[in-house]
Amino acid sequence: VATDNKAAGATAAQTLEALIGGAPAHGGQVLMIRFTEGSASTRLREEGFTAELANYPALKLAAQQFTDGSMAGAQRVAETLLGNYVKNNKLELAGVFASNQPTAEGTYNALKSLRDKGVEVTAKVVGFDDSALLLQGLQNGVIDALVVQDPEKMGYLGVKSLVEHLQGKPVQPYIDTGVTVKTKANTSAP
Repeated sequence: VATDNKAAGATAAQTLEALIGGAPAHGGQVLMIRFTEGSASTRLREEGFTAELANYPALKLAAQQFTDGSMAGAQRVAETLLGNYVKNNKLELAGVFASNQPTAEGTYNALKSLRDKGVEVTAKVVGFDDSALLLQGLQNGVIDALVVQDPEKMGYLGVKSLVEHLQGKPVQPYIDTGVTVKTKANTSAP
């Protein structure tokens, strides 16, 4: 009982493409801030994102980089990567994807810092997971969407499946609990 992370990554790419639209700015360049090498769930999200992004010829994955797994490490990576695309006080990217909570929080901090320095940021930003900081990012417009898992559903269906198994009833070997896309429009303030 879990999130199908590859499908969730594809949802992130679909969401980003919809936010960017049919005529992307800055050559359709997209960054992906990755979690850490060896994490199976985020690797699958990143693979799903990359595979789905390939279906949109106007968008291209310009750069991607692993972080050390911490929010601070993700912020350092994001600051470096984003800095490579700042020209004439404008961030020349169409979009950014961050594959889990620490990478999304670090990316949010890096983007907010650029905006606070007066850099014009029009890139659309999709993060994965949510937290008070990420919901703040949705509300202040630094983050455009969050792909969010459903831990309540995971717990409920996990217990339900276990009870059914103990009662001798057949249970599915794998149950995808899905994801929800949160935006400012469908999410109240934190």
